[in-house]
Amino acid sequence: LLAIAGAILFPLLFKFPQRTFVAGMITLTTVVLLLTPWTVRNWRTMHRFEPLAPRYANDPEDFVAVGFYRWLKTWVVDFISVANVEWHVPNEKIDMDDLPPRACDSQQECDQTESIFDDYNQELDISPELDAQFNQLAEQRIRRHPLRYYVWLPALRVMDMWLRPRVEILPIDLDWWKIEENGMDSWIAIALGSWNLILLLLAVIGVLRLWPRSWGLSEPALIFALFIGFVLLRSLFLATIENPEPRYALECYPVVLAFAGAAFVRKGIRKTV
Repeated sequence: LLAIAGAILFPLLFKFPQRTFVAGMITLTTVVLLLTPWTVRNWRTMHRFEPLAPRYANDPEDFVAVGFYRWLKTWVVDFISVANVEWHVPNEKIDMDDLPPRACDSQQECDQTESIFDDYNQELDISPELDAQFNQLAEQRIRRHPLRYYVWLPALRVMDMWLRPRVEILPIDLDWWKIEENGMDSWIAIALGSWNLILLLLAVIGVLRLWPRSWGLSEPALIFALFIGFVLLRSLFLATIENPEPRYALECYPVVLAFAGAAFVRKGIRKTV
């Protein structure tokens, strides 16, 4: 959001230099004040400059299994894969049966993956040596299908975060689409997913109705650009992570609700915007 706000304030600097400078300084000061306590705490406890949480929320001395996470990014597209595999590491066993077919490109690769799983299941932790094996496996998969890794899978993960029914905090199985097994829970999940889809469609209609007639430095156009830019930038960021948890898209829903409401704005009101 700050990046988008900065991009919007920059052109205003030439039209309203004094007002824009003051607004920018207020924004910057507010951000610094909010981050200062956390930064001071990290400096005092960990003796390092860290104004934000690290990517994997780890302490400085912790080993991060980057190779394992990289391997996950070569096949994970949905939340249930996160729950069945990623969240089991460490301390719980992982099973080949929990992997979807897309996790292996050949029988040889399946055998290689199963061998790594067997080593992990003995210790229930990922050592640097085991992590190197995951990284090698990931490297092979990326080399074979770079577009899958850099384009298609990130896009599918973002779609999953936006469209999946948010049932992870409800007493509903994550494999809600198995109607015969879950019965009414499946229909509840489908209803929640349908309502979410309706909201998104209404938001798209609202975007089209509020689309600025000109992209000058008018206030409505800048506010519109701020909202759209935030959603797009947030979605691009979510495409970079390996764990598509639906909650990560919730920050965008105030914007979604605002645009969904705009879908019902009367034409007469729209002309005055």
